[in-house]
Amino acid sequence: MRYLLDTDHISFLQRRSGKEFLTLAAHIAQHQATDFAFSIVSFHLSLRGTPA
Repeated sequence: MRYLLDTDHISFLQRRSGKEFLTLAAHIAQHQATDFAFSIVSFHLSLRGTPA
């Protein structure tokens, strides 16, 4: 199965703390890294730091 992570997921991973990060990290740890991807739109938004 593959997972497309969105802008919120990027934020959780960047913060590296909090309930959301721990939940997401635990889920990611159960799968291979190749099962996850970000869209270019989410990646761009996370770089800009502003919503669409």
